[in-house]
Amino acid sequence: MGGSDQQELDWNSYDKITREMALQQLRQAEEKSKAKEIAHIRAERAAQVKAEKMAKVPERRREREENASVKGESIKKRNKRSKEEKEKLAEFQEVKLKERLMKIHRKKFILNQAINQRRGSVGEI
Repeated sequence: MGGSDQQELDWNSYDKITREMALQQLRQAEEKSKAKEIAHIRAERAAQVKAEKMAKVPERRREREENASVKGESIKKRNKRSKEEKEKLAEFQEVKLKERLMKIHRKKFILNQAINQRRGSVGEI
């Protein structure tokens, strides 16, 4: 008799474990579906915000053109000025870059001379 009671207890615990595992799987599936739903809602909101921003772009462009026409200058003139400024800035940056490179080359040259002098003095000893 003692042996059959032991088997029944084992089966009861097995059933409990399987039920618990099934519940856990259901919970995980529910959490996963909630996460998907939340991600979908967030994506929809982001798309809506982006669409609203894109809808405002032509309006802002019209406002800028109106402001420019009120001031008496055209958008093209402003763009030309900015292109000239960009060219000046590019030239300035090029000059600065050349100066930096020359400085680096001078330092390398000086360091190489110092290293060669040390090697020469070590070789003499």
